[in-house]
Amino acid sequence: MIKIVPPSDYPYLYAIDTANTPHHFGEEKLKSDFKEKEALIAGFYRQDTPVAFVDYRFYADEVHIIHIAVGPEHHRQGIGLTLLNYLKQQYPGCPIFLELRASNLKALWLYQRAGFKQDGVRKKYYSDGEDALLMSLRP
Repeated sequence: MIKIVPPSDYPYLYAIDTANTPHHFGEEKLKSDFKEKEALIAGFYRQDTPVAFVDYRFYADEVHIIHIAVGPEHHRQGIGLTLLNYLKQQYPGCPIFLELRASNLKALWLYQRAGFKQDGVRKKYYSDGEDALLMSLRP
């Protein structure tokens, strides 16, 4: 089941995020997103516990994915793709944009599988100098 995540489930999201990568989103940023007016966080739940989430924004007529994470024990079960399909269903006809680390091959594979196309590269975008790939899914 997918639903908007309440702030009380923050500890689960933080655990999911930090278990995935050394480049996790960060505790303060994740906490602040629960307070940000435009921020939306949808979670994929199993037995009333989130096992994955997508943090995104909806502006006018487009969706921006800020961050997506799936608990490591739930990888390769189609949950990431389910979350992306949820966004497509919630915002039909709207383009979806995102950025990801060039080295994040698992995420790149997921987005390509969902139909995203690479639009460009932001050189040395991340604080460690890594490039960001710009991707979109257009109706």
